[in-house]
Amino acid sequence: MDAVHLGLVAERQIDAAVSRLFTVRMRLGEFDPPEVNPWRQINVEQIRSPQHLTLAHKAAAASFVLLRNRNGTLPRNNRIVVDTRTVPGTTTPTTTLAVVGPFADCQSCMFGKYAPRAVFNLTTTLADGLKAVCNGSVTVNVATGCSTPACTDYDRLPVDRAVGQADHVVVALGLGSSFESEGKDRASLALPGQQAQLLADVVAQARKKNCTVGGWMGVWVGWSAVACVHALPE
Repeated sequence: MDAVHLGLVAERQIDAAVSRLFTVRMRLGEFDPPEVNPWRQINVEQIRSPQHLTLAHKAAAASFVLLRNRNGTLPRNNRIVVDTRTVPGTTTPTTTLAVVGPFADCQSCMFGKYAPRAVFNLTTTLADGLKAVCNGSVTVNVATGCSTPACTDYDRLPVDRAVGQADHVVVALGLGSSFESEGKDRASLALPGQQAQLLADVVAQARKKNCTVGGWMGVWVGWSAVACVHALPE
């Protein structure tokens, strides 16, 4: 209550926050007898059921925050698979998507510190999700540029190659649970390691291309928008 006494926060703001918290807990039945709480009747056979996966997909799509959408780049929907250009010597329409950055194909990056147990064989990365959505109709090239989110070993060459071949570029950046967690705060909003340089290199090369920048956990990137995985084309 020191903050209230110092005038840093109004008591009504605390009341509103507590009200929201306990409203959700009441809706979850946390204060009801176990025998009348329907959520306690869910058994392990229902985990990863089609209904649960559909709901998880819907929740993920609704959780994205679109900070900026220049020239109507998103949603991609049909535009991600329609391109009138052809490969020389063929008549097959081609569209190429580049997914770059340390979060492009990182299974462990998909979990926060609150995840009880990471099950990697059931984990869809950003690259996996986009490949599944494209379903072979689009060439998806992946270049992480760094082996971990710390990005101390940035290799620009494969990133440049993937971006140079692409019509649309998705840049996947962020922190990961190694930088912040319960009881472990970070001192800066800046991207770690050489991630900012990776982003600058992509932006410099992709100025005439559609580019989507995604951030995992709150980071300052200086540019662009946020989107990812299965919900990106939607």
